[in-house]
Amino acid sequence: MGMIHTALKTLLLLFILSFGMCQKAFSQQDTSKVYEWNGGLIRFHTVEKGKTLYSISKMFQVKQEDILLMNPSAENGLKTGMVLRIPVAASKSDKAPEKEQPKSSQQHTVKAKETAFGIAKMYGLTVAELEAMNPEIQQGLKPGMQLYVYPASVKKPEDPKKTAELMSDRRSKSNEGNPVKEESVSCSVLSKEQQNRPFQISILLPFFLPSGEELNPKARIGLDFYSGAKLALDSLKKLGYQITVHVFDSQNDSTSVDDFLKNPALAKSDLIIGPLYSSAFIRVAEFAKSKNIPAVSPFSQSDALLTSYPNVIKVIPDLLSQIQQSGPALKKLHPNARYTLIRNSNEKDKELADAFKSSLLVSAAISPDDFQEITYSSMSDLLEKLSEANENVILFPSTVQVQVIDFVGRLSAARTGKRITLVGLNDWNNYENIEFDHLNNLNFTCAAPSSTNHSSGAARLFQSRFKEEFKGEPTFYAYQGFDVTFYFCKQIASYGKSFLKCLPEVPLVCGINSCYRYSRIGENDGYENQFIYLLEMDNFELKRRNQP
Repeated sequence: MGMIHTALKTLLLLFILSFGMCQKAFSQQDTSKVYEWNGGLIRFHTVEKGKTLYSISKMFQVKQEDILLMNPSAENGLKTGMVLRIPVAASKSDKAPEKEQPKSSQQHTVKAKETAFGIAKMYGLTVAELEAMNPEIQQGLKPGMQLYVYPASVKKPEDPKKTAELMSDRRSKSNEGNPVKEESVSCSVLSKEQQNRPFQISILLPFFLPSGEELNPKARIGLDFYSGAKLALDSLKKLGYQITVHVFDSQNDSTSVDDFLKNPALAKSDLIIGPLYSSAFIRVAEFAKSKNIPAVSPFSQSDALLTSYPNVIKVIPDLLSQIQQSGPALKKLHPNARYTLIRNSNEKDKELADAFKSSLLVSAAISPDDFQEITYSSMSDLLEKLSEANENVILFPSTVQVQVIDFVGRLSAARTGKRITLVGLNDWNNYENIEFDHLNNLNFTCAAPSSTNHSSGAARLFQSRFKEEFKGEPTFYAYQGFDVTFYFCKQIASYGKSFLKCLPEVPLVCGINSCYRYSRIGENDGYENQFIYLLEMDNFELKRRNQP
């Protein structure tokens, strides 16, 4: 431990001397919201267990036949979880409040490689909502299809006077001591001369600076991330980029956040990286939004960081996004397989199972003949339904640790004579008492937002540089610090003030640990990384199966 502390203190001293210390799951719809639909007004309602068409018609005081008219599929009976369009009488009392005008439907033309999940997130919807508006997509998405969608929110008309004042203020600030003219909104890469202009970034990490001899153990993550970031900044400097770096100790308390938000250096930044913790990041995101500064969240998966924050960029996609993106990759790796989805009774896992189903049937266009669903309690049925001739891809998105360990053990023991690939969650690798020989037998596969190929030339070079400068082995946080810092500084240099607008058009870029391909999740929301690796256990090691 003493050697570790010494190394950490050396790293801390090094960055102080070098740069200075500046100190949505789909749930019950809100039935108060009114939407425009084909010239009329509707609400959405999710059918609950035990509810009938009669009881719902009485709840909303509308005729049963009017509900059926807008929901033809309901003629075959209601199912729990079904989303219904409920007509709203055009009386004065039923009109939407003045502050919340009915949302007008608009059409979205499906592009090649677009998924239902991606389109839904773009408009602030869930897949279930999108399917309710467009039942035909349950048969598969095709380029050129016209879908009905609702924007995530209705933007209020801006006050012309305030808008003029804001634009004037931005122009005056951009001219203060800045000889470089404001870049065009074109997404063409800037000239080499423009890329080498001076710019500033701020890095906000939890160092928990020591008051005594001992460092706070929590400081390790921040210090490791910064060590990778420093090597990235050194590489960028050698390439001719002129970057001024401000480093702040974000810790994880409101006092430290309040202190560095007052620092003038933060407001002048062209890019903010961090903090790592969601609670602190939200406050920084609000500040960055007011200053129109891109803010990068390196680790948090929460979509709450992106909602209404168009300047925020999330490096790690949330679990639902990872699952939704895995379907096409699975189909490419297992084109002739039979797919079996195992469902359990856990409410949280239901959403994950729905995402897998949508990803396979809609995004990957798997034939319904090659897809089946069974419950976790029907283990014997599973073994009988597995194909002898084809490969069997079994998907079990369970977060119940005891259940996972039991299922993996039983499936491994009963797999004789059948080709099986078990698709689960990356977190399973952290479960205590899970038998890795069972996972290895089942070709365990999972989606992951990052994966380091330690034998690659780039990784070996990074390891060598890290050992030389910091006298130790790099951790995941060090690799992530390098990739995140190098990628975003490079894009800021390449696109200037057009960076955020152009981010979705930047081609896929891969670092040592992660790849980056971004899209905006909603009209007024931030950006989420859309790339995941599929990892498969081979000889007790998770290896990449899909290459960029």
